[in-house]
Amino acid sequence: MMLVNRSGVNQIKLLDTMIEDARRLCVRSPILFRMSTRRHIITSKNTRYGIDDGTMFRTLTTSRGIKNIISRSAAYFNSLPSSGGKDKAQEMIRPRFLQMLVLLLSLLNNDDLGELGEFLETTYGIKSDRRDIELLILKVLPLRSINSKIFINSLVDAYEGPEMGRHPKDQALIWNIFVQRLLQSGYIIPAGVENLGQDGLSWIVKWPKDGIKDSHFFNHLQYSGVARTMNDVPPMDLDIDSDAEEKTVELTNGEKYIVGFRDLEKIICMVKGKYSVTDASSGNRTLDLEISEEYINETLYDAILNMNRLINSLNGHLASHRPKNVIKALATMRIAGDRFNPTNPFPDVKGSGRLSRHMASLNGECLAVAYKVEGKKVTRRDLIRNLSGDIRKLTAVIQAIDQAMQELDNRGAGGEVRSNIRKLRQDLKLISLKVSHVTGQKASLQRVAQANEPGDEPVSKVLYPSSAESSANVVWNDYAAEYAQPPENVLYINAQRRTVDSVAWLSDEFVEVVLRDVPSKYVVSPLKAVSAEERGDEIHENDEVLLVGHFLVVIEREEEGNMDSVLNWLKITDMEKHKVSKRRQNRKKDSSLVTTAIR
Repeated sequence: MMLVNRSGVNQIKLLDTMIEDARRLCVRSPILFRMSTRRHIITSKNTRYGIDDGTMFRTLTTSRGIKNIISRSAAYFNSLPSSGGKDKAQEMIRPRFLQMLVLLLSLLNNDDLGELGEFLETTYGIKSDRRDIELLILKVLPLRSINSKIFINSLVDAYEGPEMGRHPKDQALIWNIFVQRLLQSGYIIPAGVENLGQDGLSWIVKWPKDGIKDSHFFNHLQYSGVARTMNDVPPMDLDIDSDAEEKTVELTNGEKYIVGFRDLEKIICMVKGKYSVTDASSGNRTLDLEISEEYINETLYDAILNMNRLINSLNGHLASHRPKNVIKALATMRIAGDRFNPTNPFPDVKGSGRLSRHMASLNGECLAVAYKVEGKKVTRRDLIRNLSGDIRKLTAVIQAIDQAMQELDNRGAGGEVRSNIRKLRQDLKLISLKVSHVTGQKASLQRVAQANEPGDEPVSKVLYPSSAESSANVVWNDYAAEYAQPPENVLYINAQRRTVDSVAWLSDEFVEVVLRDVPSKYVVSPLKAVSAEERGDEIHENDEVLLVGHFLVVIEREEEGNMDSVLNWLKITDMEKHKVSKRRQNRKKDSSLVTTAIR
């Protein structure tokens, strides 16, 4: 049993909430996670992030503001131990914190990132050059494009810069050149059995027939240089495009339920309807989560429609009879900010749109209350502000029209006109009654205490597999890699080379490996879960392996020559270390490192 201090628990909850917010940001602001957006963010100057609610853009923060947040987080980060610390709570917090840091870095433009250079390297152990930051972002965030051509071109632009000029049409060629250049900078991309096997370049992830449209191949990107913090940052497994039919969620009542994947976003967005949810603890009790909708300004909306019909009739009278004293009076008025037009004295009233209140309930318990303007979520305060504006605008028009009709009466209009005005007055009276009714609704909304209302979403957290849950990888095996370009076309890796003595599968995700002449046991994991039938493809006895950083690389001697090919990469998740004397370790040379030539 692991004991965690209370502050550690609170920190984990806070970071979990931030990760959930990041997931929702991915879903609702997909443009920020488009590969093609990277170049725009990088080269932007006055960068602002906020919400466009249809009436205005509200700035939440800026690139410079995010830079300041990163700077202030240094004290917190320095309180977290590095991988392998005794405090397991802090060990769990560190990768989550680093994920949030990368999310913030992804929103910085070049100017603000440049001011953080030395700070990032000395505080976080992160290489601060824009190219290195872009690779870190690729490793952690789910970036994507609508097709593979846009992805590869945007990838090269973000890493190399647009000055590289036009790219060749052969996407596979661009990819191979890109991966080779990464190696020259100390980066290598591990891959599973199904993604390797390219003729003459067995170590490079093979460009698929359908191309690459997202950053998942970078999830295991490894850096062999000094500032290796990026190797400790797991990818954000936000499960955005999962094929799973169901998801497990935690609702605001603190209970866990299973919901349909297609229903999940509708529930989060508070779309009216009944949604079937299953109690995750019992697994068989099914309930209805109901989201109701109340059209708050329906009466006011009708009043505006009636008012616009009345305005059309009144404008017709004014246009045909042209009472100069009325026109002169109207010329001094400003109705709803519109300029006076003699041919159209009263412009139509424009309302804010459909204002609605949505409530999510389960078993009679209210889980969430949301307010919307034309289907877009807003705060209750914003909804009341829109409602007040429409009431104020309509009241002003009522007073102006009443005055105009009084002027027509005073002028002594004829019988037909007088009869029409009498009818318009009746319509105006009905509109005034509707406005009074809505004013009462607004007062009722204002009386609701903010503290008594729940949040605006019934789902507090989506439970999805997160690689941050696993403990930090404390096993690192030194290596060096160098690629000799054509005509030699060979990858040289200087690392420990061993032979597999025994293999024992612990599950579809973990396998225990014993290496010949090495007293330690390694627990390694395939880069994706495999079935029992696929285990033999991953690793077996007598395989030759290289210990490369956090990975165990399975290699095979080619039939001709002294070259090897890469067959598979497995991640080292744990190792049962044998005790070794620490005396003279700093002066001792590692004679176990050998150079292997790979083609």
